[in-house]
Amino acid sequence: MELTATACSASTLSWKARLIVLFAAFGGLLFDGIELGLMPIASISVTKSLLGDRFTDALAGDWFARFTASLMLGAAVGGIVFGALGDRIGRTRAMGVSILFYSIFSGLGLLVGSLEQMFVLRFFVGLGIGGMWPNGVALVSECWPSVSRPIVAGIVGAGLNTGILLLSQIARIWHITPDSWRWFFGWTAVPGLLGVVALVFVPE
Repeated sequence: MELTATACSASTLSWKARLIVLFAAFGGLLFDGIELGLMPIASISVTKSLLGDRFTDALAGDWFARFTASLMLGAAVGGIVFGALGDRIGRTRAMGVSILFYSIFSGLGLLVGSLEQMFVLRFFVGLGIGGMWPNGVALVSECWPSVSRPIVAGIVGAGLNTGILLLSQIARIWHITPDSWRWFFGWTAVPGLLGVVALVFVPE
């Protein structure tokens, strides 16, 4: 039987299914937080590596600002585009696609040969980041109708801060340097598995 968002909120889901929805949305936003925190700790290493002898502190600052602006623009566009997509194809599918977007395009950072390529990739990462928030919060709200929306948004949104905190601790152990930043970006593709799980297993 096909479940709509209305059916979901009308208690057609089991307790287990609701927890799956909650954990998937929390996980999606946790990895959102990792993506948001990635460039603040990796940008200098990326620019040193890709600029080589042309590197200066001023250029590093300029490129960090560009990476941030590209990501934020992508997030703004992604919130609108993927939010509308969620209305058309369902929150779960749009959430899964959003996670795949930020995972795949972040992971492709492993292969970049120029700062311009990284700049473009950060925009596409931003699309996924922006798309995750409205669909994740809306999906959990629809599947947990007895819980107030501010509480739902707070619980799910805590995933963002958890992701940033987790990344900061990882970076303390495995330092990101001009020689090692690529492996870090490669690992950011792994959350794409959660996107696949969302598409296949998370109830709509």
